[in-house]
Amino acid sequence: MYRTAMTLGLAVAVGLGGVSSANAGLLDFLFGWAKRPPAAPVAAAPHPDLTLSPAKPRRTARAKPKTPRAPVQISPKDMLARTIDPAKNPNWYLEDPTLRRGDILVLSDRVLVFKGGPIGVAQNYAALSNTF
Repeated sequence: MYRTAMTLGLAVAVGLGGVSSANAGLLDFLFGWAKRPPAAPVAAAPHPDLTLSPAKPRRTARAKPKTPRAPVQISPKDMLARTIDPAKNPNWYLEDPTLRRGDILVLSDRVLVFKGGPIGVAQNYAALSNTF
């Protein structure tokens, strides 16, 4: 194994040593051996005597309004897109605007089927065992 490695190393060294000057441009291109002229130094820009960007305006203090703000009106599309947290509202299914007739609700203690009608009326939900 040692002898094979030594032979291979010697072959590579002889091969690189015998590179002709015709191939020197290729090697210079690949490995960057050519000496390049040094880049001209760039003159530093003079320091400006004035500030180029204006300071941010300060926020002025405002008094609180005397009347409370009106509640934010939610569009029907946004109303359907909002999430309902069952941990905060255990009767979330009575307020879900996306329910349709036949929807099945799996709660922690029972399974209900929405029979249709106005949402929020407890009589419009039936136990799954009573729907067959």
